[in-house]
Amino acid sequence: MLAEKILKELNNAPCPEMAIPEIKELCKQEIYKTENKKSGNGKIESYAKKIVKNAKYHGNRALQYATTVNGKQYFCDGHRILRLDNPISFEELPDDIPPLNYEKMWVNYPEREYTLDIDFKDAISAYKVAKAESDKKDNIVYSFGILDSDTFYLINAEYFTDFLKVDTDIRIFKDVGRFAPLIITNSVGHELLVLPVKPIEGKEYNIGVHNLNTGKYYG
Repeated sequence: MLAEKILKELNNAPCPEMAIPEIKELCKQEIYKTENKKSGNGKIESYAKKIVKNAKYHGNRALQYATTVNGKQYFCDGHRILRLDNPISFEELPDDIPPLNYEKMWVNYPEREYTLDIDFKDAISAYKVAKAESDKKDNIVYSFGILDSDTFYLINAEYFTDFLKVDTDIRIFKDVGRFAPLIITNSVGHELLVLPVKPIEGKEYNIGVHNLNTGKYYG
């Protein structure tokens, strides 16, 4: 696979020398992938890559890299922050780019933990169906129902279900308030802080996957 990618870069370049930066990047990414696979971090690396890819639409260059602070590694795209207790092999923030203050951005753990009687594997299946049936621009969310007020709590379904693919043994915490971020932790030392999606006023959302554009519920 790596050889095919290198050949493609060489064929597309006006001359072989111009393909050298791209080839170096391909080799570097392959090394990261191999190291993470060997250490059992292949799935969380894939999740981190999606965050970095999404961050490229954001103006802050610092979001396009991993940032390790006091032994914890952070990834952010402006909508969610992934924090890892054990850093993975990934390109770290260069010295010439000012770092973000992730320790300040990360909220303290709320006292209240939510215990939900849900088979989260079903959420992965439901999102897969919803994505297949929906337009790319549709807003697909996961509803946790009413957590601590009279307002339904929704988050981006892709962010949530991709995190579940790493480990479905999760715990859920939330700050008090309508727009407080949700913190989801798993049993292997990964933490996800994700901002909520504003529900449509007056509409009820059963626990599970919803398409906000079509109104369809996927369970």
